[in-house]
Amino acid sequence: PTYESNIFFSEIDGVKFLNVPYWKKTDDGTQLGDMKDMGYFFLKIDETNSDFSKITTYTVSSNELGTLDNRTDVRRFMQKHLKDKSIYTHKAHLYKVK
Repeated sequence: PTYESNIFFSEIDGVKFLNVPYWKKTDDGTQLGDMKDMGYFFLKIDETNSDFSKITTYTVSSNELGTLDNRTDVRRFMQKHLKDKSIYTHKAHLYKVK
């Protein structure tokens, strides 16, 4: 996948997430460019400092997310599984680079 720079924040029931868009590629590695080929992965924000220059996240990992067709279904899924610790994997520390 090719990751884009237009990452944005979302919040569900007081829990913040980073939404990271990416473009899917075909099996032969060709990048697809149609909007229907764009997807997202989500990082649950665990903690931050006051200016968000240091962020600790967990990757939201569930095969079910890949089967959902629209943002409403994704939001419903996230609300249902918000406290399910098994979907939060791969802890990452993000730092602002000057």
